[in-house]
Amino acid sequence: MMAKKSFISVLVLIIIIVAGGILLYVKDGTSFSNTEPVSVKKTVAAEGVRNIQVKSDTEDVEFVTYSGQDIQVELMGTATESWLNNYELQVDHNNGELNIFLKKISNQIFSLSFNSFNSLKLIIQVPNTVLDQVDIETDTGNTIVNQVSSKEYRLQTDTGDIHANVEDGTFELDSDTGNILLQLQHITSDISAKTDTGNITVTTTEVPNDLQYQLKTEMGSQEANIPQSPGNEDGPMVTLTSDMGDLKLTQR
Repeated sequence: MMAKKSFISVLVLIIIIVAGGILLYVKDGTSFSNTEPVSVKKTVAAEGVRNIQVKSDTEDVEFVTYSGQDIQVELMGTATESWLNNYELQVDHNNGELNIFLKKISNQIFSLSFNSFNSLKLIIQVPNTVLDQVDIETDTGNTIVNQVSSKEYRLQTDTGDIHANVEDGTFELDSDTGNILLQLQHITSDISAKTDTGNITVTTTEVPNDLQYQLKTEMGSQEANIPQSPGNEDGPMVTLTSDMGDLKLTQR
């Protein structure tokens, strides 16, 4: 009997919290589903930047090169008034590292963001230079890296696809639920790509003679048309792993 009363009390409290949160977004005749245009631009001098780290909750991230001299960061699309009031795009440059992230700035108890109504994209444009590391982490959003040169890439998402089209580098790619596509000109360093649920495809134009690889999937197909160097431990290692997904390692 006491357990039943406790359950009812908790259920009532949850209803009150949710109802109170919703009231915050419908007061004054404004619906929480109403969206507004978003266009936030920030410019950072590219000189001295060696590492770029990006953290985003629900937005797609697009990382590309362009012909300019500075680094351009733009958040664009549409979002609810709630989201606009509770989040802020921050860009900080310190000791060669550029940090780009969306930070929650509100501590309201009823701070519901209704992300499903948002349609946002974070676009980062960098000059044609070679970085030391690109690190992008998203909770729910796709990640695209196109023609950005870096020695190392760390791309991670909980729910979303990862697509990188670059020349070469060391790669650590991880998606819980989403596909991974990596398109390379050369394989010069180790590559690790992992999904819980999603396909992984790695393609390259040129193949090194000392390449080694390992494809592991519990439920899915495996395809590799690239010769593997037997017993050479000094060459680059490609490891593709998925619980449920197809794996491909091919030469274009």
